[in-house]
Amino acid sequence: MLKRVVSLIIWFYAGWTLGGLIAYTTGVSELIGPILGIACAAIFVGDPRHLIWVRPAKAAPTVA
Repeated sequence: MLKRVVSLIIWFYAGWTLGGLIAYTTGVSELIGPILGIACAAIFVGDPRHLIWVRPAKAAPTVA
């Protein structure tokens, strides 16, 4: 769980920085930075398709 929290912070900051760069170069609103940061963090941490965070396989039941 700690990995997800750390990645949330990193992806939010990276998205905000990229949004700020886009706003600076294209002249759009600076509000794009936090919006892009939230979107990047939510997609990465939420991982809706389970491509990043693999769930551990359940142990097979043993029959004795």
